[in-house]
Amino acid sequence: MSFAEILKEMVSRSEALGGVISGMDGIVVEEYAVQPEADLQSLGAEASSMVKALEEIAASLDFGATKEVTLQTDRATILLRRINPEYFLALLLRPNCLLGKGRFLLKQASYQLEREF
Repeated sequence: MSFAEILKEMVSRSEALGGVISGMDGIVVEEYAVQPEADLQSLGAEASSMVKALEEIAASLDFGATKEVTLQTDRATILLRRINPEYFLALLLRPNCLLGKGRFLLKQASYQLEREF
């Protein structure tokens, strides 16, 4: 499966706004958006900074590597999952989406992508 196909399946099955594969440098590798106003380029860039900051916190507390992060806001939920040390996967959920289903699909997609990187 291609990166685009993996993202499309994850986003479609979770009824999300979009999904993105991004490098820790903030450069987006692939994105898929259902709605054009979902700014996935910015999400990839901003999320990489957030993941780096959380990595530093986890390391300072001797908790190990960050695997998954959930950020809930009034208008969306952002799920982030590391694919490997250099790349992560993000899923942008609508407020009415099922969080557990989104997390499951995110984890499933990240396992598929691990083999590709």
